[in-house]
Amino acid sequence: MERSLPATGHYIQDIHINDRARVHIGDQIGCTTINSKVTPLLDFDGVYAHNALAPVSTYVDRVDLRSQLETHLHNRIAHASRSSQIEVVHGIGGAGKTQLVLDYIQRHRQDYSAVFWIEAGSRESIERDYIQIYILLYNLHLEAAQGAIEVHNAVAAVKRWFYGRGKRWLFVFDSADAIREPNDPFYVDLRRFLPDDPSIHVILTTRDRCAQDMTELPAVIVEEMTRGEAVTLFQKQAMILAPTSQQEGHIGAIVQELGYLALAITLAGSYVAATPRLQRDLAYYLPEYRERRRELLTQRPLWLVHQYGESVLTTWETTFRTIERQHPQVCHFLALLSFLNRDDIPADFPTVLVNGEAPMWVGALFPGQRITQYDIEAFFRTLINFSLIKYRGDQNSYAMHSLVQTWAYDRLVEDQQKSYGCICAVLLQVMTKTVQDANPLVRARTVTHIVSSFHKISQCFKSASVDDNVIVYLLYGLARFLDSCGQFKDEVVMERFIYQKHRSGHGDDHPDTLMSMNNLAATLREVGELQEALSIQRAVLEKRQQILGEDHPDTLMSMGNLAAMLGDVGELQEALSIQRAVLEKRQQILGEDHPDTLMSMNNLAATLREVGELQESLSMKRAVLEKHQQVRGEDHPDTLMSMNNLANTLGDVGELQEALSIQRVILEKCKQILGEDHPNTLGSMSNLANTLGDAGELQEALSIQREAVRKLTEVLGVKHPFTIKAEKCLLWIEQLSTDTGQMQ
Repeated sequence: MERSLPATGHYIQDIHINDRARVHIGDQIGCTTINSKVTPLLDFDGVYAHNALAPVSTYVDRVDLRSQLETHLHNRIAHASRSSQIEVVHGIGGAGKTQLVLDYIQRHRQDYSAVFWIEAGSRESIERDYIQIYILLYNLHLEAAQGAIEVHNAVAAVKRWFYGRGKRWLFVFDSADAIREPNDPFYVDLRRFLPDDPSIHVILTTRDRCAQDMTELPAVIVEEMTRGEAVTLFQKQAMILAPTSQQEGHIGAIVQELGYLALAITLAGSYVAATPRLQRDLAYYLPEYRERRRELLTQRPLWLVHQYGESVLTTWETTFRTIERQHPQVCHFLALLSFLNRDDIPADFPTVLVNGEAPMWVGALFPGQRITQYDIEAFFRTLINFSLIKYRGDQNSYAMHSLVQTWAYDRLVEDQQKSYGCICAVLLQVMTKTVQDANPLVRARTVTHIVSSFHKISQCFKSASVDDNVIVYLLYGLARFLDSCGQFKDEVVMERFIYQKHRSGHGDDHPDTLMSMNNLAATLREVGELQEALSIQRAVLEKRQQILGEDHPDTLMSMGNLAAMLGDVGELQEALSIQRAVLEKRQQILGEDHPDTLMSMNNLAATLREVGELQESLSMKRAVLEKHQQVRGEDHPDTLMSMNNLANTLGDVGELQEALSIQRVILEKCKQILGEDHPNTLGSMSNLANTLGDAGELQEALSIQREAVRKLTEVLGVKHPFTIKAEKCLLWIEQLSTDTGQMQ
């Protein structure tokens, strides 16, 4: 498919429609899938988590809740049920659910062979963690993968690993809050991910009571702390280790005012610890808190108070006002972080995001100021000091409580949300450039930030505005990154948003609207929604014909894309007719030697082969090869692609020796230019083996094809179309060898 660029009349030709019966040089390489033939570890005794599995140093033991958790789960007879034993820990945000579970793990870690902590706040974060657990349990190496991993296979493989192992394992799904409403942007079908083996204990922390329906075990309900627990927590957090009787009175009044809620007390204590004035005299805290609360109740929407509660909201706002007075830059930075994935903020932000010349996001967030990596490191330290974020040393990342992040976003008015949304999109552009060539898991972490940010951006830019062009342009770049990672489902959602913004802002016939329609159709094709893709592409073509004329480059691009989709659904004759028309027009307008003309000849020749017009296909492929050799040179990828396609058709018409000669040349050139393990090199190996099989050279064919399948499986995965075709070719050669008695 050819994708359009925003706000220009040019386009990217990034997919050739080549011969489809075998593996081809020049085909666009898709996403890496997992390798089902890898050998799993015989045992695993360790931990998978994004943070150290221990509660915070100021944690206060909540004896009654811990006792319930131990009775319901830990003390049950092992394998008492036929499936995994699920314990639900639910309660309001900020009540201390996660810390309770971390305390349980610290006390009983030795009773489990391994512990797996999964951040369950979104589908993307769960998928990321399952991929990493899969790599861990199956002892894979990141360098063997160069794209996205198919999640459903990773989930199935992880579940399968535990069957019949007879030990005790613990899975924690933390912050599984969006499990009720499928229309929620962060909805997770949690049952899809829950492991199912009697040896596994599962703990779910959630704000949603409906999670209790997933288990027969009683839930552990986490609510307010006892007065004694609350007082102890405040003293630890405020670093008041030996309070006077007067201080004890103030502390009791403070925790009562805060409703004995763990998060509010933690934040209040951190605020006192960071404020010398309050360290000297706690009597000032409550008057300040109450004044701030009255101010909030008159300024903030009522729904904010209902969502967070007066105590939490006032505590945060009091902290925020202090930070704003002392470090106004930190407040801007906190607002920016509210758009990102809250549980995995990379600790290398300071070096990556201000490396070299200050990127645009820095200038937008801090106009006229010079911000260094040391400044950003200081921003993080300030936020940590006030307990608004925490640092996870094991994963070298920062994390923010979900309610803190939501509050940091909700407190912004609409114009501020839009402004920070644009800045965040620019920041994400910087991130995508820094990880473009990184391993799949690093890229997957970036995807979670893009998806999280897009949810907020799409909400604050929901209504039409003439000022939306900037954010739409930025989202276009992020959509391209999702495409490069194989995250087509998330990309479709973003492409639909871009299309709707262009349509509402410019109308149905504007070039940008047609551009976004074209790109949406291309992505729908990737996720298999062929009929909708075909319908949209027909509409794009019709409008471009009416507006731009029959001979405009964008019109011809749309014709070529439509032909590709028609080929997908088996409408080969219509595809053939369109491709002939595209080729004729490009020859007239661009000339015989233009790359677009040669691409059209290549695509037409491929479809001619599919409909059985082998001689015409062969003649056209010879012409394409000759042109590419003249225009591009002998070693250009387009030349090698043309040689490959010519050899395929030579094999079809029985010219096996000429086909073999060409394919041997291709293989050597690919090894020299691309390397031994490049997918196109492996594709050329498979094509050579296929032709050797046709020619009866079965021993050489077997040797080459086995090596091709092994390497394709390592590089692209067992589910990739190239690997599947190569395996089918290997089975065919093996069958030929068996039939002729030549099997090795």
